[in-house]
Parts: sequence; structure tokens; C-alpha cells
Amino acid sequence: MKKIRLIVLISSLFLSSERVWAIFDKDQSGYISEIKEFNSLAEHGDAKAQVILGKVYLTGHGVTQDYTQALNWFKKAAKQGSADAQYHLGEMYRLGDPGVPQDYSQAIYWHHKAAKESSSDSQNILGFMYGLGQGVSQNYSEALNWFNKAAEQGNSTAQYNLGQMYRLGYGVTKDISQAIHWYHKAAEKGESKAQVTLGLLYFSGQGVTQDYIQALNWFHKAAELDNVDAQYNLGEMYRLGKGTHQDNIQAASWFRKAAEQGEKTAQYNLGQMYRLGHGVTQDNSLAIYWYQKAAEQGNANAQNNLGLMYRLGQGVSQDYSQALSWLKKAVEQNNAGAQNNLGFMYQKGYGVKQNDAQALKLFRKSAEQGNAEAQKNLGLIYARGQGVSQNYTQALHWFRKAAEQNDIDAQYILGAMYFNGKDITQNYPEAQKWFIKAAEQGHVEAQYFSGVMYFKGAGITQDYIQALRWLNKAAIQNNIDAQYFLGAIYLNGEGVAQNYSEAIKWFRKVAELGNADMQFQLGMVYHQSNNSKKNYNNDVEAVKWWLAAAQQNHSLAQNNLGMAYLEGIGVEKNCELALGWFNKSADLGERRAMYNLGDLYAKGICVPQNKIQAEQWYKKSTGELVKK
Repeated sequence: MKKIRLIVLISSLFLSSERVWAIFDKDQSGYISEIKEFNSLAEHGDAKAQVILGKVYLTGHGVTQDYTQALNWFKKAAKQGSADAQYHLGEMYRLGDPGVPQDYSQAIYWHHKAAKESSSDSQNILGFMYGLGQGVSQNYSEALNWFNKAAEQGNSTAQYNLGQMYRLGYGVTKDISQAIHWYHKAAEKGESKAQVTLGLLYFSGQGVTQDYIQALNWFHKAAELDNVDAQYNLGEMYRLGKGTHQDNIQAASWFRKAAEQGEKTAQYNLGQMYRLGHGVTQDNSLAIYWYQKAAEQGNANAQNNLGLMYRLGQGVSQDYSQALSWLKKAVEQNNAGAQNNLGFMYQKGYGVKQNDAQALKLFRKSAEQGNAEAQKNLGLIYARGQGVSQNYTQALHWFRKAAEQNDIDAQYILGAMYFNGKDITQNYPEAQKWFIKAAEQGHVEAQYFSGVMYFKGAGITQDYIQALRWLNKAAIQNNIDAQYFLGAIYLNGEGVAQNYSEAIKWFRKVAELGNADMQFQLGMVYHQSNNSKKNYNNDVEAVKWWLAAAQQNHSLAQNNLGMAYLEGIGVEKNCELALGWFNKSADLGERRAMYNLGDLYAKGICVPQNKIQAEQWYKKSTGELVKK
């Protein structure tokens, strides 16, 4: 939530000015005729007409805008005691309108005159000037006095300013109750700054019971008056679901209103929503547009994201030079995300000469600010010994920091380090702890390892139900290790009832990716299911998958194909093909195929009987393997 601008005495305070009389509602021809009439009256000393002419020349309604003429007519009326003219004359000197040198002493002089005539606008301005020390010594007590006079007359801006004085304790003891009293008075009269402030007080529970609904209500009132801070805050309320249901469409709508008024944080947030497709149709080009707007105003987060999108070529042509330029701007503001992203560019040599030392420096700066991705990157640097001496203690330290911030990759890496026990003490309970954390965030490999550890009871009580749960989650996301593991579980009936259909389903998924081992294994499952007398006739499928694996030089699949052609398993018997596949398998060093060739020569099957050849093949197989 954007914070209120806590300093009361700044030039952004609302300064009201009266409208010129009814002539402003007329068309241009009406202006001209009435201006002539007022000019005549003014020349004859009519103070009210002189004020009107001053406003006409000040605003340029019906005449060429002329600040000198405006000043002239206001002076004439002011000298006749017109509080309205005195107020405008004071403002022209205070603001230094074109052709009117800024003169705080003159401004104070004329506002004092108007204030004594009970002009609440001048009383408010005097409070403002005493508070800032414009033309007078800074005096909060005097500022409070004038704000109070104007506020008692119902001047909403003064009521807001008086609320600020009580809240901040300027010229008076801090009194949040009095502050809220005056904020309410101003807010109920439509003073948008007071409405925003009340919204923030209700949001934070400062001086009132925290009430998001009331906060939302006051932000709405101010936002509908085009108050940019209220529009931004309203966007945040809808984005976060505070005081209302979470609604990204409404959030984007209010962020857009604030962004179009130049609010840089709203521009950044709108860019975020376009990049992520939250509340709007995802559009990287529009994300770039709004990031650029915010970045040009110095928003460091927008500069970082703009740099990242130029590096990745998202919404724009990839441009490392632009990426570096924007990231460096954000780094100059100590933006942790940009430090990490710029470090990555130095690490990879993207648009710059590769520099491990510079990468390390930037990663460390970011990591020390709590950036989880940088902490992970620093861990990887120490684990790999990239630009530094390899140091697993430091690696573990930074991985843990990132993991504790829910960095999913760091959690998985920590789990893997404790699981493997490489250069750190193996610790299955700690491994399972981090695997589960990453798994719950959707890390596929962590889900697989969580399932395996539950299945084996490693570091945790064995639990087949939990094992199947996590393995299934990983498997449906096409993790081939999980698919293979599930297939093996169902094939062997471990922790579940043996189920060839389920085994085939999971093995097939991996086999269809071209994995030769899995193609061989799938062939085995089809063959075993055919032999299990469960009404499957799958030897044809078995041969199909053995052939797929055999064509990738899988020696066991080649041996099994030889047996299939020898015995007519799923294919017509064919001695030539049987011999061919046995020989291919034997050439790859497969002992089973060597033994089978020895058997063929010994018995004279498919070849003339030849004891010498048989003996040679038996010796090659070492005689230790039995016929498959």
C-alpha cells in the first residue's frame, strides 16, 4: 500500500480558488458583450467589476490571457478593500505568475488583508506560508492559528491541513482524535486529500479501529474525484482483496486511471498485470509500454523489469545493450532484483565481457538485501566453485536462506544435497523436509523424490499412499523417472495390487519418447502380461517395442528379438532373423545372446550342428548365464 505523504507543509497541498461569476457559463460572444459592460463599470471604480476583469484576464476567458492586466485590476479592487481581489493578488505574488515576479512579502501582505476580512482561502494560505516559512519566519503556532480560523469557517482545505497539524504534532501536541475530527469534516465536504488520509488511517488502524471496508469506502470517494493516490490505493485494495473480494479486473482499472495521471508506481503495477495477464489480456508489448513510462520516472522496479524483458526479448526485440542500460539504472538505486539480473548478465557474458568477479559482487549485494534468487545464485557459485574456491558450507548457507524464503529451486537443491550426501553429511529427514516443501510448490523433480522417499521409507515413515500421490503428481507432468517408477510399482505389485494395464500405461509414456531402456521394459511387460494368463495377448506389442529398442542398439532387446523369431513369439518363426538379432546383440557384448548362439550351434537349430562353434560361444558367454 502506498504511504501517505506525511509532510503537511508542501506545495502539493490543495489550494482553492473561486470561480469567476456567471460570465464563465456563457459562450464566447456572451463573454465579449459582458466584458465590455464590466470594463466600463471597472473604469468607473466598481470594485466588483474590477475583480471580475482580473479573473477574466487571469484565466483568458473571452480575452487574451494577460497576467499584467489581471494584476492591475486586482490591485485596483484590492485597494478598495475587496477581500476577493486581495486573495487573488496575494496568490499572483506567491506563485509568481508570468509577468509577475514572485514576492512572498507582497503575498503575505495581501493575504493578511484578505484574512482580516475573513477570507478563509487567504487564512488557509497564511497558515501554509507560516508553516513553510515563505516570506516570514517559519512558525507552526501561527500556521495552526490561521488554519484554525479558516477551518472554523468551513474551509475544507484548511480542515485537512489542521488535521495534518494535529496528526503530526506541528505547533500543537499530537492528537490523532482531533486530527480525525478535522479529516472527517474536510472529507465530508469532498476534500479528496482528507478522504485518502482517512482511508489510510482506517487501513492501518491508526487512531481508529482497523476497518478495510471503511478504507475502501474513503478511497472510492477520493478516486471518483480523480485523486491519483486514491486511485492507486484502490487498485491495491482490489488486487489484495482487502475490504472486498479480490478482483484483478477492478485493480487494473484503477491502476490504469492513476497511471494515466502519471503515477509511476501505478504504471509499474499495470505493466506487471499486462506481463502476467492479471485482470487484463496478457500482452508483453503493453507491459513494456507501462514499464517504460514508470522507468523513465525513475521507478527502480520498472527499470529492472524493463531490463529483464529486453534481455529475454519479451515484447521487444532482444537487446542486451538496452537491458544493461536499464538494469544499471536500477542498480544505481540499489534495487536488489536488478543487482541479481545484472549479475546474471556478467556471469553469462550477455552484452558484456564475461566476468565472474563482477557477477559474484552483484549477487552478493542482492543476496544481502534478501533477494532469494540472488541467494540461490550465490549458492550455485559456491557449489560449482565458479570464480571462487568451491565451498559447500557457503553454498548450503545461501541455499538455505533462499529456501527459507520459499525459493522452489533452492528447496529442491537443498533436498538433493542432503539426499546425495556429497560433501555434506547425508541426512534423509532433512532431504525429505525440503523435497516436500518444493513439491508442495509444484517442483516436479521434488515431487518425484518425495514419492521415492515415502515409498522406500527413507528419512520418513514408509507410506505407499503418499508415495503414489507424489509420484502421480510428477508423472502426469511427464517426469519420466516418476513414470518409470510407477510402472515398476504396478508391474511388481509393490505397495499396490499388481496391475499390468497401469504398468503398461506408464511405461508407454516414457517409451513413446524414444527411451530405448523403457521400450525394452515395455516389451517385457507386454510379454509377461501375455504369460500371466490374464487374457492378454500382447506378444505382438512386445515384439514391436523390442524392435524399437533394438534399432537403437539395445543389446537385450536384440537378444529378445532373436528369441521371438526363434520361437515364434508374436511373429512368425524366422531362423535367419533370429540369427541376425542374436549376432547383433552378441557383437555388442551381450552374454545372453552369446549363450543362445552357443545353444543353437550345439543343437543344430537354424544352423548346422557345430560343437566347436558352440563351445566358442559358450566360452564367450563364460558359461555363467542361463538361457533367457
